[in-house]
Amino acid sequence: MRILLLCLAFLAAVYANVNQVPVQYKNNGKVAEIQMSAESGNDMYQRWTNQAFSSLLAAVASRNLHHLSEVEQVTLEECSKAADNVIKHARCVRKVLEHRDKRKQNRVDALGRKKSTVVEKREGEWIGGIRIRRDVAKAEHYGLKTKTDGMTAFGAVAKVLNNVVLNQKNRTEPESWQMAVAKVRDSAHKRKAARKAFAERQEKGDLETLHQLAFRNLGQKHNMASELEDMIEKPDEMKKMIKDKKLKMMADPVGRMTNLVREGVRLGMSLAGENTTEFDEKSLNLISPRFFSVTPEQDKNGNGTVNVLSPSLLSLHNEGTGTENLTSLPTLIKGFNGRDQQEWLNFIVEAAGVSDQAEKLDTETEDINKIKSVDDYEKEVRGESGQPLYFTKQNVTDMYGDYEKRKVDTFEALSKTYTKQQLKEMNTTGFSVLTKEQMHLLYGKHSPYNHTESLHKFTNMTKTQITNRMEKDIELITQMDKFQVKQKDIVLSPFVLTPLVEVWPVLNTFVVLSPLVLSPIILSPAVLGPIILSPWVFVPLILSPRVLAPLILTPMIFSPLILSPLVLHPLILSPGIFNPLILTPLVLSPLILSPQVFTPLILSPLVLNPLILNPMVGSPLILSPFVLSPLILSPQALFALVLSPYAASPLIESKLIVSSLILSPSWLS
Repeated sequence: MRILLLCLAFLAAVYANVNQVPVQYKNNGKVAEIQMSAESGNDMYQRWTNQAFSSLLAAVASRNLHHLSEVEQVTLEECSKAADNVIKHARCVRKVLEHRDKRKQNRVDALGRKKSTVVEKREGEWIGGIRIRRDVAKAEHYGLKTKTDGMTAFGAVAKVLNNVVLNQKNRTEPESWQMAVAKVRDSAHKRKAARKAFAERQEKGDLETLHQLAFRNLGQKHNMASELEDMIEKPDEMKKMIKDKKLKMMADPVGRMTNLVREGVRLGMSLAGENTTEFDEKSLNLISPRFFSVTPEQDKNGNGTVNVLSPSLLSLHNEGTGTENLTSLPTLIKGFNGRDQQEWLNFIVEAAGVSDQAEKLDTETEDINKIKSVDDYEKEVRGESGQPLYFTKQNVTDMYGDYEKRKVDTFEALSKTYTKQQLKEMNTTGFSVLTKEQMHLLYGKHSPYNHTESLHKFTNMTKTQITNRMEKDIELITQMDKFQVKQKDIVLSPFVLTPLVEVWPVLNTFVVLSPLVLSPIILSPAVLGPIILSPWVFVPLILSPRVLAPLILTPMIFSPLILSPLVLHPLILSPGIFNPLILTPLVLSPLILSPQVFTPLILSPLVLNPLILNPMVGSPLILSPFVLSPLILSPQALFALVLSPYAASPLIESKLIVSSLILSPSWLS
C-alpha cells in the first residue's frame, strides 16, 4: 500500500498550498523535494491512509452493487458523499453487506421450501472399472536398506533429536553440518570481496548509497575481524598483538588470576624438566577434560597447547592422536563408526541455528551487492530542469536508498504475475485476491515486506475466507471511535544524559538512528523493540530483560549488561568494547559479525547461542556454562574459560590464540 500511495507525492504540494500548510520547495536538479514540518507530514500521511482505506471500501461496495435495488444504490451514493471519515464510510458499506446477506437468506429460504427427490445408491453395487491383480515377487530372502544402516543406538538418539528440531522449524529435509559450515565460509569470502571492492570505491571517491552505508564497516581500515584474520596469517604481527594486549590484561583482576595460574603451571613444567620456551604463546587447558567430543583437537601435534589433566575421552571420532584415539568410541566399541559422529554434529549445528543464520547471511550479502537495472520512465510531467515530478525507481533510490527501491521492484514483479481473471476483477470491482505464489512473492523472506506470520495465515485461507475476513474488518472499523495512524518508532532521536528508568513503552518500539550516550537503561524490559544504527556509549543495561529485540549495526562501548536476560536477541554487525555481561543469561541470541574486545561473561549461561564469524579478544567466560553454542569461524584471542563447563559446543574452524581452560569440562564438543 505504501508504494501505491507514493504516487500522490506531487499532489502534496497542491494540498499544502490550498490548506496553507508551511512547506518549502527545493530543487537539486535530480528530484523535486517538498520540505514540511513533522506535523504537516503526519497530517498528509493520515489523509493518504484515509484515501487508501476509502478506496478499498468503495471497491467492496462496488463488488456487491448487483445485490442492491436502484433505490438502495442511490442511498449508498448519498451516504458515501456525506461520509467525511473512514468510519462513516465503513458504516455505509456495512449497510450494503447487510442488504446482500438479507437477500441471500431470503433466496435460501425460498429454495428450502422446494421439494427434492433423492435416489439412494444401493450398497455394494459396482459403479464400473477394472481391477488387475499384480503378481507377487518371490525370492529366497529380501534385504532392505534402512535409514539407520551403519549407525549405533548412540547415533540414532542424535538423529531423533535432529528430527525434533526440524519439526519445530517446519522443515523436513535435514542439512549436513559440512554444508552449513561451507555456507558460512562462502559468506565470509563474499564479505571479504565486498570489503575489498568497497575500499576501492572509497579510494575513487564514489558516493555511498544507504545500503552501502549499512555495510560501511566492511571498508573500515581498523576493522577488528580483518585485523585478526591478517594477524593469523602473519605470526610476527600476532606475537606483537599478544604482547601489547597481555600488558593491558594485567590490570584486570581476571587477567591477573589467569596469569597466576599460567605461571604456576609454567613453574611445575620447569621443575619436571619440560620445555617452556614458548609457553606464553600456547593455549592452556587445566583440569578441563572433553567427553564425547564430536570434533578432534585442533592442535593434533600438541605444539600450541598445554594440556594438564585435560584429556579427550570417549570421543565420537577416531581422528585424534594418543589418548584421544585410544579411548575413542570407534576404537572401544565394535561397529561404532563415523555415522554417529556425523549425526551428532548435524544435530548440534541444526539446533544451534547455524544453518538458518548462514542462509540469512548469504541472502543479506546477495541483496546488498546485487546490482539491479533501473527502468527509464518517460513521462510528460517534468520540472523546470527536466526532472520528473513523480516517483520513479531512480529518484526513489536516490532519496530513500536500496530498501525502498526493492519495494518498487517487488510490485513490478507482482504486476507481471497477474492473471486474466485478476485483471478483470480489478478493472470491474477495484481489487482481487492474490494467489499463494503471489503471496510468497509479496510476504516471503526475499521481500522487503517480509512477514512470516501474515504469509502463513493468508496461505492457509481460501479466497472466500479472505473476503469474509475483509468484511469482518470493515465491521470492526464501524465500531471504532477514531481512525488515526500513530507513529511509534523512534527515529533520529538521540538520548544524551537521559536516564531511562521504567520506560518500557518507549523501548518496545523500533529505535533507528538514535544514539544513546550516558543514558542508563534501568527496569525497562523490551519486547519486539529492535535497535538499528543506534550506537551505545556508556549505557549500562540493568534489570532490563529483552525479548525479540535484536541489535543491528549498533556498536556498544563501555555498556555493561547486568541482570538483563536476552532471549531471541541476536547481535548482528554490532561490535563492542568493554561490555561485560554479568548475571545475564543468553538464549537464542547469536553473535553474528559482532567482534568484541574485553567483553567478559560472568555468571551468564548461554543456550543455543552460536558465534558466527565473530572474533573476540580478551573476552573470558567465568562461571558461565553454555550448551549448543558452537563457534563457527570465530577466532578467539587471549581467551579464558574458567569454571564454565560446556556441552554440544564444538569449535569449527575457530582458532584459539593464547587461551586458557580452567576447570571447564566439556561434553559432545
